[in-house]
Amino acid sequence: MPQAYIAMGADTASSLGAWALWLKILTAGATLALTAVLVVLTLSLYKRRDQYAPTALHFTIANFFAAGYIVADTVVIVATMLARDDVVQLAYRTAIAVLPLALAAYFFVYRCMTQEGWPARRLLVGVYGVGLCAALLPWFDNAYLVVASEQLTITRANIFLDYGAGAAPFFAGCLAVFAVVSYRILRHAPARKSAGISLVTGFGFAVFLLCGIHDALRELGLSLLPMDTLALAAVLFQTFACAVMVWHYSVTLGEQRSQYAQLRSVTDRANRDALSGLYNRCYLEDYMARGGAQARGGLLFVDLDHFKKINDDYGHTTGDRLIQTVAQCMREATRERDIVCRWGGDEFLVLLELGAENDATNPAIERLVRALDQTRIDGIDGLKLSASMGYAEFEKGQWREALNRADVALYEAKRGGRCRVSIAS
Repeated sequence: MPQAYIAMGADTASSLGAWALWLKILTAGATLALTAVLVVLTLSLYKRRDQYAPTALHFTIANFFAAGYIVADTVVIVATMLARDDVVQLAYRTAIAVLPLALAAYFFVYRCMTQEGWPARRLLVGVYGVGLCAALLPWFDNAYLVVASEQLTITRANIFLDYGAGAAPFFAGCLAVFAVVSYRILRHAPARKSAGISLVTGFGFAVFLLCGIHDALRELGLSLLPMDTLALAAVLFQTFACAVMVWHYSVTLGEQRSQYAQLRSVTDRANRDALSGLYNRCYLEDYMARGGAQARGGLLFVDLDHFKKINDDYGHTTGDRLIQTVAQCMREATRERDIVCRWGGDEFLVLLELGAENDATNPAIERLVRALDQTRIDGIDGLKLSASMGYAEFEKGQWREALNRADVALYEAKRGGRCRVSIAS
């Protein structure tokens, strides 16, 4: 319940009262800062469509109202020291009013923990509507409601409003809801896969409940501790909650990075030829199709000369080593922006990017020819590698037509004696 240590002036304030005042001020600042952190984390979870975003949202709303309680409780002390009865009244009523709103939000924390997704709209409107109606009660002075009049009672330890007949049921109802929600969360928390958020939330509810009971007893004149504890419990809980949300967020990011890496690995394996490590035919066809009508470039068909004879004379193991050696050679000889793929068997296809004036294409082809001419397979003497090539350019997405022309040019190079490049007209 709202209460504060009241310093009756500089000459009557005790050292404990001054210490409690500064502690209250620090508590208010800490809870505002922690609430801001919770808002940022919740927005981030919401944007990432995290499964715990609904729980985090209502938890942040509850902490927002809890922060309002702590700030109002601190203002009560300061206003009392400054003899501002009007401000004391306003702050005291505010502190009482935010309690049912915080409880409404905590209720939905439990609902989101037990049921995946967002609560039903009617339930949201109904519960928050009840919380709002309860929050309006302290603002009306009536002997049968929470506050009977504007009269204040100030002692060296506490300050009291003139409570009405409805005050006891109001505070008892808040404690009852608090107790039920805390009990249900504590029972439910061990069954959750995310034990961190659930257990800390349950622990926080239990601490809030005990501190609420303690402060209620202080309100009735039974002081177990020399100061009220509810505000400090809220800050402690917020600190743990922020730590757990940061932990959950970091774990979520780590899992997403791991899943993304696995997806990329699987996708890369599907797009690459197992023997050569180059892109496969399906990938290159899909890549060129994605280019659309604006795609342009040059297609270079490469076919190894006498590859069947090499397999027959040296064995298929040597043929596989030759494919791998050629693949490595082509990767090193082409530019980073060019795409090399194994089209099938001993055929390779290179997609060359064209410059503004197409002046970079011929040097790229010449560099590849020289590299293949210098390629050797370790441990096999006398095996000279050569390749026939056919080249064709395309614009406006006409890569299929260019592919056919490059294929025709390749066979012209073979008919012309092999180990040469034929440019399609």
